[in-house]
Amino acid sequence: MQIPSIQVPGFGKSTVGDHVKAAMASSGARIESTTSQATGLTTFLISGKPEAVAKARLALRASFAKKVTIEYLVPSSARPHLLGSKGRTLNAIQTKTGVLINIPRRKDGETTFEPATANEDDLDVEEEMVPITIEGDVESIKAAKEEIESIISKACRITYRLTTVPASYYPFIAGARNVNIQAIQQETNTRINMPFHVSSQDDEDDEDARDTAIVIQGDRKSIRKAIERIEDQYKEIERTTRVMTINIPKRQHRFL
Repeated sequence: MQIPSIQVPGFGKSTVGDHVKAAMASSGARIESTTSQATGLTTFLISGKPEAVAKARLALRASFAKKVTIEYLVPSSARPHLLGSKGRTLNAIQTKTGVLINIPRRKDGETTFEPATANEDDLDVEEEMVPITIEGDVESIKAAKEEIESIISKACRITYRLTTVPASYYPFIAGARNVNIQAIQQETNTRINMPFHVSSQDDEDDEDARDTAIVIQGDRKSIRKAIERIEDQYKEIERTTRVMTINIPKRQHRFL
């Protein structure tokens, strides 16, 4: 671990040593430090168990690394999930990453959505975003943002049922072994369930009895993107293909 000496202004060797000793005492790791006159970098060599090394790195960054404060926007519905019961989730993120996070209280009249009860068909309504502040060094802030994003991605997921695409096009949209659907899922960070479909003369009679909706799970923005990709593929297939009906004796259907 390396830190520019300019980031520890006013610290003498004894003061640096005191912080190193404190980090070793709190983490159980062994730490050695050297400063290069040529580069101005202070290098900390940390050894020990993985969890002890991680804890020591956190303590050293808290003591010496340059701190910044950023503002980060999160969906208002994610706020209780980020806080957790009695602030436990927030405290866990701060302890793990070494940052300070300030999540403002909910304002009177503030619009919010609860994914479990939200109108899942109304994807055009944008949820209000609230700013939170994160204070720490660059590396710690990056780690904290990853923790926050992980919580948001789970807390703000909704389920949308796409019914505008005819089921007869599903095999062509999905592609061989669902390769197209897998690509859309990866691109949009969603989960998509497209029912298996086999065309038959009874399609129209069975339409009301069978559930042919494409089920998409994700946040609103990701779902909109996935719908756009699926509908684009449907329109392209519809434009470039034609339907031809062939009568096959029923006794031969088992060979198809």
